[in-house]
Amino acid sequence: MGDSEIREWAETGENLDIYQINAIYEGCGDRKLVCFTYLKTLACFGLQTFGIITLMQLQWKAAGYECTNITTSDVCQGNFSKEAWIAFFFAMFVSITIGEQIRTIGDYGMYKWGSDQPGSVSRFWVATGFITNIIVLLLTWVCSTITIMSSKTLDVIVLNSVAVLFMVVLDDEIVTFADYSQVTISLGQGSVSRVCQACDIVGGILLKVQLLWKIPYVCSILMFILTVVVPIGVLGCYNNEIIIHPTACVTGDIETLAALP
Repeated sequence: MGDSEIREWAETGENLDIYQINAIYEGCGDRKLVCFTYLKTLACFGLQTFGIITLMQLQWKAAGYECTNITTSDVCQGNFSKEAWIAFFFAMFVSITIGEQIRTIGDYGMYKWGSDQPGSVSRFWVATGFITNIIVLLLTWVCSTITIMSSKTLDVIVLNSVAVLFMVVLDDEIVTFADYSQVTISLGQGSVSRVCQACDIVGGILLKVQLLWKIPYVCSILMFILTVVVPIGVLGCYNNEIIIHPTACVTGDIETLAALP
C-alpha cells in the first residue's frame, strides 16, 4: 500500500476517479493545478448529485406520482406485455450494474485503504469521493427505476435508462491522460496534514464507513434487493397502456387522456 501502487495506477491509467485525483493534488503546492481540479470536481459533483436529484424529481412529477389521490393500485397495474418484459430486463440490467459497483466500491483505488491513506494524500477528498459515489449509485438506482416505470415505449425506456447510467461514470470520464501523467509528478510532493489538518481528521472519520464492506454478506444482501426484488416489482407493476395525467391526476389510456390539458 502507498505511493508506489498509486504510481502504478497512474501509469496504466486506471483505478483513480476525479475525487482521488484531487486528493493527490491537494498537497502538491501547485495552486493553479489544485484550483483547476477543484472546478472539475465541482462540475462532476454538481451533475452527479443535484443533477440526478433534479432529474428524479422531474420524472416523478411527469409520471403523476405527486398526485395525492393516486394509490398504489393505480401505479401498480402490471399487464405483462412485451414492453413490460423489456422494462423488467432493463431494470435487472441497471440493478446488476449499480449493485456490482456498490459491492466493489470498497475495493476501488484508494478507497480500499479506508482511513489508512498515505501521508501525501488528502483523506478528506478520498472520503468525499467514497461517500459521493455511494450516494450517487443509490440515487441512480432509484431514478432509473422511476424512469423505467414512467416510460411507456421501448425507445424511451432504452434512451432514458442509458442516459441515467451515464451519470455514474462521470467521475471517471472527466479524468484525462494528462491527469494521470501529472499524478506521477505531484504525488508525494507535500504533506496534506499541514494544509488542512482538520479536514484530514474529518476525512479519516468518514472513511470508517469503508469497514462495512469488510463485513460478510452485507453487500450480498444489498445485491439481492437490487437485482431480484426491484426488477420483479417493475415487471409486476409496469403497464404501457395506463398512464397517470400529471395535471388532472386521473388514470386512463393514452388516447383518452391525450385530450386533457
